[in-house]
Amino acid sequence: MKVLIVEDDRVTRMLQQRYLTDWGFDIQILTDGQEAYDYLTQSQLPKPLIVLLDWVMPKRDGLEILQALQESGNFAGIYVIMVTSKREGEEIAKALDNGADDYLRKPFHPKELQARINVGVRTLQNENQLIEQNHLLDRFGNEMHELAEERAKQLVHADRMASLGVMSAGIAHEINNSSSFISGNVQTFSRVWERMLKSIDELLKTQPDTMPDKQLFEFVLDEVPDMLDGMRQGVSRIHAIVKGLTEYSRDDCGKMDAVDLKKCVDDSLVICQNRIKHIGKIDINIQPVNGKVYGIANQIEQVIINLLGNAADELEQTPESRIEIAVVQDGDHALIRIMDNGKGVSPELADRIFDPFFTTKGVGKGTGLGLAICSKILANHNGKLSLDQSYENGACFVIDLPIHDTEVHP
Repeated sequence: MKVLIVEDDRVTRMLQQRYLTDWGFDIQILTDGQEAYDYLTQSQLPKPLIVLLDWVMPKRDGLEILQALQESGNFAGIYVIMVTSKREGEEIAKALDNGADDYLRKPFHPKELQARINVGVRTLQNENQLIEQNHLLDRFGNEMHELAEERAKQLVHADRMASLGVMSAGIAHEINNSSSFISGNVQTFSRVWERMLKSIDELLKTQPDTMPDKQLFEFVLDEVPDMLDGMRQGVSRIHAIVKGLTEYSRDDCGKMDAVDLKKCVDDSLVICQNRIKHIGKIDINIQPVNGKVYGIANQIEQVIINLLGNAADELEQTPESRIEIAVVQDGDHALIRIMDNGKGVSPELADRIFDPFFTTKGVGKGTGLGLAICSKILANHNGKLSLDQSYENGACFVIDLPIHDTEVHP
């Protein structure tokens, strides 16, 4: 620890220097009050610091320096021992009232000097520990505040999802009613169009000159079938999206049933198709599984959707972007592998990406909770989520779920 000796008397200064050097302290020496004032009031003062401060000195005395330190607010990390030949109790009290931590009367015994220096060392060490503990408490408080805010956001989101689950049946009913009208009209028009097609085709062959706009009729003949197919596909897509949203928002907590992994993948792709529409190529390879996987389908879909969303975010600026989804069996486990050709995950981050609130996305683009929640979901299924670090073409996340030969009753 550093000790500053401020002493104008050469003999006293030499004794202090010799003793403190023998005791292993880092020594700095100043010989008048102005030097001490300039040193102790600097902004970058090295701390912790013990000061042996003489009271009576040229230019500025020790009491003035104490008062200057108090005014600067620079006392933290400094322990001041006033060294004086004064004997009156009122004078000693005045020094202590102005900020001195201790005093040492001249002439002093080496043992007394050592004891008072040791008190200063212990005091500064305890003060430093308290500062570190306060910093830890502040950091803990900030983290708890952030956790509370994030938890509140999760609860709001959960409440919205619960509301969506309640509303989804009614919404699905209304949308399906509307799409049913569209579907019914498309079917009716298709039947009528078959009859009209024959009449128009016959007119074009037998009475071409009576047609008011032959090119228009030819265009209609070519385009109407494609328009009808497009409307049929649109209606089917509406039904698929409504069904997927209804199942995804449904509360199935605790209801473990046999899960169709292919359907989970297909429904997940439907739900997040807008999120992944910029992906150049999506390959799907689903192999049959011998046995049954038990779980909560919409929760497994939630994991797949999260991983697909992460991959889509990663590939936003990637030319020839590609996502591959594979379902394979590995012994008594079913593996859903979701791979992309992005930059991948560095080894330095691989162990941290599943930690809550850790994110590699920019500010406002991620909470750092997605993978942590996915890991928890799969743990509740006696499975796990992992990063395949041997995959060299980007990132590969693996959903691992146990396969059962017999029915499971969780």
